[in-house]
Amino acid sequence: MSVKKHDWYDIWHLRILALTFVAALGAAIFTGWLAIRTQNIATDSHDGLISATRAWVVPTGAHFDGKPTVGFNQRIKVTYENVGKQAASDVVNSMDWSRKTSPVTIDAKQMPYIDIQTSPWPINNRCSFDPSQVINRRAVYPSTKNEYIMHIFNDPPYLPQGVVDGTDFFYVYGCFVYRSAVSAAEIHHSPYCLYYQPKRAGTIDDGTFEFCPSGSANAD
Repeated sequence: MSVKKHDWYDIWHLRILALTFVAALGAAIFTGWLAIRTQNIATDSHDGLISATRAWVVPTGAHFDGKPTVGFNQRIKVTYENVGKQAASDVVNSMDWSRKTSPVTIDAKQMPYIDIQTSPWPINNRCSFDPSQVINRRAVYPSTKNEYIMHIFNDPPYLPQGVVDGTDFFYVYGCFVYRSAVSAAEIHHSPYCLYYQPKRAGTIDDGTFEFCPSGSANAD
């Protein structure tokens, strides 16, 4: 059976239409991908610009304020600074402490250490609030050193002998909540947790505050 000339024309016409459809579909897919990619690049650039210019409030450590004395309450200073480019506004520190002490492990060489696997670290839930609802909020400017004071061991027996002797430890934890002008619609959070680490053969003044293995992550 022979194929007539107009049949060949119809076949090639259909092929051309099919190729045209495939080309148009490919162009539409590419155009859509390019638009999404361009939008993602713009979003990434915008986010990168915000990250590079916004305020970043960072907790840096803690220390005793005054001489720790058995049978009295104790002041703790948490140090922090703004390592970003802009001033941080509406800065509020919501802070708490362990409310009890836990035993320090003393090894065979009389080295005190905290068992980070079994110690009762906190679930840090201090970040969930709007700082604009707090009266005593403040601004924190770039490159300035700052301190926040908290009173702990406020109930009997107050500061116990074990902390002074280096056989017990405690922790403080909290969250700095704030805003930055370049991202004013967002509320930023810097959670932290710091525990007291006694020093071998040292006094309470020789101990340090170290960051807990949990409770200090997910700053934004």
